[in-house]
Amino acid sequence: MKKLLLTLVLAVGMFTAANAQLYVGGGLGLNFGNSTSSYSLSGCVGYGISDSDWGFGCDFSVGNFSYSGTYVSYAPSTSWAFDVYGRYGITNVGPFALFVDGIVGFNDAQDVNVYLAPGIALGIDDHWCVAARIGSLGYIGNSFNIGASTSISGVTFYYNF
Repeated sequence: MKKLLLTLVLAVGMFTAANAQLYVGGGLGLNFGNSTSSYSLSGCVGYGISDSDWGFGCDFSVGNFSYSGTYVSYAPSTSWAFDVYGRYGITNVGPFALFVDGIVGFNDAQDVNVYLAPGIALGIDDHWCVAARIGSLGYIGNSFNIGASTSISGVTFYYNF
């Protein structure tokens, strides 16, 4: 029975691997103003199932923020975040793709975030892609939030294998 189960698991795994697309990506954010400075470095690993609109992956990021004002200054602080997500591709129009990510994330503030984030991707060629999440809806930072803003978060460059 164990051999049959192991064989079945290996067969399903090889079939899935043969019909999948692995991608890696990342981003760099820099912000230098009169009294603030910050940077962030992010990475992503994902797996898109071919002949399907579904994929999944994880994001991780680390950043640093400092503020120095006239009356108060804050020591530089470092933050981190880790998210896992499931991605559903809504439609493709030419090189553009619309998607929605269902995300569960954790960060250094010990917040648990559960939310949906729509996004758009632009395929540059057969391997390179740039994608961004736009807004959010869900439980973020200890409260229910609807991110109806026009802010773009998580701009990432991807390389598809």
